[in-house]
Amino acid sequence: MKRDLPPLVFQTSILCMRPGKLKDGFYPSLSEKAHFYQAFDNSYLQSLDYNLDKAQEAKCRQDGDLDNKKPICVAFDYNKDINWLVAGQHRGAKAMVLKSFYVKYQRKLRELVDDFCDYYQYHGTHEVVFYYDNTALGSNYAVSDEDFANVIMSQFKNNGWRMFSVYMGQQLKQHEKYTIIDQSLKGQKYLMPMINEPNNEALKLGLQHAGARIGPRGWTKDKTDEKGQETEENLLEHRTDGTDAFDTLMIGMFLYPFRGGGAAVGGAGFFG
Repeated sequence: MKRDLPPLVFQTSILCMRPGKLKDGFYPSLSEKAHFYQAFDNSYLQSLDYNLDKAQEAKCRQDGDLDNKKPICVAFDYNKDINWLVAGQHRGAKAMVLKSFYVKYQRKLRELVDDFCDYYQYHGTHEVVFYYDNTALGSNYAVSDEDFANVIMSQFKNNGWRMFSVYMGQQLKQHEKYTIIDQSLKGQKYLMPMINEPNNEALKLGLQHAGARIGPRGWTKDKTDEKGQETEENLLEHRTDGTDAFDTLMIGMFLYPFRGGGAAVGGAGFFG
């Protein structure tokens, strides 16, 4: 396993070592005990009578934290070599991060949406709340001749899902994101982020290792690693790209809460 796995994955998955988080990172208030949880629902697996073929198709049916009666909130991060989707739901005063997905290199946004729809094919409503800002508009380096938002919306429709899109305007500055998310992690304001650990292993590492530096207006995220070539010791999925999708999802859920029935705070509309 040491030979076959990337070093960081071997340390965390095989040796059960906790790499820990940066004390001076972008998420200093992120806590192993306070913000991560596990939520396995074994009832479906127990009903299969050891049918291993059907067990491979369990997908979201083994997630005990999924509310099948509510839409799933999603946010993305768009890059040439890796694209991310982070999914969550409101649960009282908590913002539950249910699962995250990423695709690399030749697989792009349409494949990413397909992966999500395949995993959540047994979801009760087949509805998503899509949070996005200006970074999803007017760009297409992860797709063909459409911008990111249109590709995502059309691909969800192709998969038979209804989308409630929430446009959040201009992307917040890094120091604004830092303040908002740090307040939420401390329980001072907004929803409390709660992350399903087994369903977000790469995202967890990205959050724990996201560096920070002081900019002209305050703390900013250190994205130096995003520009380098992928190596065995520095995989794309362990960099800060996924944390940007996490930030967008959290800010969307905090500031533009979905009210149901086609209503949300801010500009929004149904697609599909």
